[in-house]
Amino acid sequence: MKHIELDFSNYHSIEELHEALKSAFRFPDYYGANLDALWDCMRDLDGIGSVIVSIKGISGWLNQAYYGDYANRLLGIFEDVHRECPEITFEIVS
Repeated sequence: MKHIELDFSNYHSIEELHEALKSAFRFPDYYGANLDALWDCMRDLDGIGSVIVSIKGISGWLNQAYYGDYANRLLGIFEDVHRECPEITFEIVS
């Protein structure tokens, strides 16, 4: 089982978040660094085996006016990915 940790307290912009996502999930170079591209690339992960994604520090993003909506939409994508690819599990740990 693979384990990925996303610590939102380390990301100070949406661009930094997408760089971390690209690296963590080994997305291709053409990854578009937006939520639509995230959805597309995450759906391509189907069949990679069991993955647990630990999400830390997202409350700081959720509590900000600018990042809050983005973080909520991101969590929605994670829920949809899990529904389509149950072997990919997302857990909020703090």
